[in-house]
Amino acid sequence: MSWLRSIRDTFKKKKQNFLFNVGNEERERNAIFRFILSPIFLQNLYTSGSFWYWVGVNIPLDIFGSGVNGDVDFLISFSKLPSICREERLYQVAEIKTCKVNKRGRVGATHSGDKKINKTVKQLEKLRSFGSGRVSLFEIFILEKYFSLLDNNLIKIIQPYVVKKGKKVCNNGFSYYPFALEPFSGKSSERESGWLHELLPVCSFGGKEDVGLFKIFTENLETFFEENKKDMEALFPIVTCCEKCRKLQIINPHSLEDDFKCKFCGYLLFRNF
Repeated sequence: MSWLRSIRDTFKKKKQNFLFNVGNEERERNAIFRFILSPIFLQNLYTSGSFWYWVGVNIPLDIFGSGVNGDVDFLISFSKLPSICREERLYQVAEIKTCKVNKRGRVGATHSGDKKINKTVKQLEKLRSFGSGRVSLFEIFILEKYFSLLDNNLIKIIQPYVVKKGKKVCNNGFSYYPFALEPFSGKSSERESGWLHELLPVCSFGGKEDVGLFKIFTENLETFFEENKKDMEALFPIVTCCEKCRKLQIINPHSLEDDFKCKFCGYLLFRNF
């Protein structure tokens, strides 16, 4: 039946373009998940010379009673040398922003207006004032299916946006890294995360010592991780917080589950497309 096939094909295309089609908040949340699953992310971990322990995603700053509003989009616990000593752990924090690029090469809302850029800088400044010594902005350009980096000059297309935002972010002492996420095409599995392309960093700064509330924040996260990891054998498990019931939990990003739901209230955390 042709009408049934048409509906099925339309739904399949929507799934393949999932990140491109959803709302901004859900797109950013799931883009982080895709970022962690990407081969280039794992490659960078292996070639960085550091030792990585766990990844934090969407964790409220006041989860341990700090009284500070806001959250950490992305956090990595690592050390320069293998060690079980917490005092040697370091933490990279990043604010995540996404921007859509359709198959014709048109760039959507990219937070590049002066008001939006200033708002982003204030979010980065909040993380720094909270005590984090390594704060970055990761911007992920979500490419619509059939937009190919092989056939299009993405760097040229996004350059005006990246230069404008990068200048403002870097002038305030933060690192800025743009990425491009290109979905798989053809008969590739819809569960695959797609190709993540690392564009050249606009600017990068060395880290400083973590202090104040952020140091307490990460110490409590380390305690939670050690007490709850149990038999978790995942490569870079994710520590995240449910938006609905505000309970911390650990998930395996490489699980074959279709969706990751809160084990306490069933709220949808991430989609595994």
